[in-house]
Amino acid sequence: MEKPSSEERKPGDPDTYHPHVTETAARRRRIRLALCAAVVFAVTSLTTGTAHAAAHPLKVSIIGDSFSAGVGASAGAGYATVLAARACWDSNLVAESGSGYAASPNPFVSLQRVTKAASTLPDVIVIQGSGNDRGDARLFAAATGLYATFRVIAPQARIVVVAPTGAPNAKHDNIDAIRRTLRDAAQLAGVTFLDPRAEGWLNFSTDYAPDGIHPNTRGHARMADRLFDDLVALGIPRVDSC
Repeated sequence: MEKPSSEERKPGDPDTYHPHVTETAARRRRIRLALCAAVVFAVTSLTTGTAHAAAHPLKVSIIGDSFSAGVGASAGAGYATVLAARACWDSNLVAESGSGYAASPNPFVSLQRVTKAASTLPDVIVIQGSGNDRGDARLFAAATGLYATFRVIAPQARIVVVAPTGAPNAKHDNIDAIRRTLRDAAQLAGVTFLDPRAEGWLNFSTDYAPDGIHPNTRGHARMADRLFDDLVALGIPRVDSC
């Protein structure tokens, strides 16, 4: 038997069309879709590289060599000091000239330096350098070991590895080997890797001291600016004023 046409259907028939019910259901679907879109937008905003303002100054530990110690710049104008002031960081500087991941009697991986870097419960740990190392298996082992150690003793911290910038009088082949080694170690450990040489942070003609190894005051200022920009692009929170 054929079903009655829409004109012949009665209110009790199962196929009866109820305009107000259909319109209400459609509105509910639109509301659900709008809410889903809002949630997706909020999550995307939080997980993209756009930095947001932090409620309190970030606690940042910086482990590094003579660059982090400010060698080559005028007093108080090293990149680490300039950057900490600009970003309003609660900074913990663990820098020592001549050191590296494996270089010097007091390398980055020494218990004293690792403990000091983690002692402030930092939000971010920056590991800068080092051109004092050699780009070999020993460096790879030291780097992967250091990153793994910080994962355990400072699990709350974002680890940012900053490779050597290179320099006019540096051994360029070794600097390139160090950069590759640290890139591979950082990738294996799942930590952030920044390559100032590849990004062109410093100009060999204008940004280095007469020794041809360390940045001058201008070079340190450029390092501070470029590192700040990269950290903001990574979504690391900042404060707008100290």
